[in-house]
Amino acid sequence: MIKTAFRFWSREKTPVIRQALKLLVAYNLTQHVTMVEGIPDEEGFLGRIHDVNSRYRGKIVAPVMINFQVKVEMAKMWRGLQKDVLEELSHLYSSIYTKEKLKHWPTIFMVASILLSVWEEMQFDCHYRIPVRAASGELHESQLRSEQDYAVVNKFCSDMESTPVGVIVGLFSAISQKLPALIEWDSRKHHHLLGSNPAVCDALTEVRETVTRHEPYLRTRAKATFDREDFDSLSNKFTSKLVIRAN
Repeated sequence: MIKTAFRFWSREKTPVIRQALKLLVAYNLTQHVTMVEGIPDEEGFLGRIHDVNSRYRGKIVAPVMINFQVKVEMAKMWRGLQKDVLEELSHLYSSIYTKEKLKHWPTIFMVASILLSVWEEMQFDCHYRIPVRAASGELHESQLRSEQDYAVVNKFCSDMESTPVGVIVGLFSAISQKLPALIEWDSRKHHHLLGSNPAVCDALTEVRETVTRHEPYLRTRAKATFDREDFDSLSNKFTSKLVIRAN
């Protein structure tokens, strides 16, 4: 869906889709380790990665305080972008019930898909950052698992799924009633419903092919649970709800 949204933006240049894509990039950069460049070997700078299996071998990790400051500023950026995207998405939903009708439906679909993808990452990250219990079952100071941390994370995830995710998916389902299911989209028959826009038709054809190919998988994702050993364990958990409800 991210590739489809990017290709759609490349043709339409819709500002809010660009903002949503920037949100996705900004959030992922916030979670990435900060590197520094241009330090001569003779400096003996600590933090160089020597692991032969690392894709970052030879790179230098930034000092803790520099990394922290970069993360703080990046977090401000993605939070600001998320606020702007949510406000614009609200306006777009409202426009559906005015004279503009389905004019903005494709934009809503693309923005909602990107936003839900970011929220899937947030859920994985907040789980992943809770320290794990030692293999022996004993609790070491560096691996202490806080029940309070779990309670906070579980509440955060539950609140996200019941309110913002539920609202976005529910509203999208409501505004999609007069359109064919994504899996049934045929540009030759249905192009007039969305203004006969070639970019929209091509994007929805792409979505139809993706949904058709992965439908059994998508229908299982709503019940996905966190797995520390699988970085894709929560992938498409929310996006699948959007796509399946639209079906």
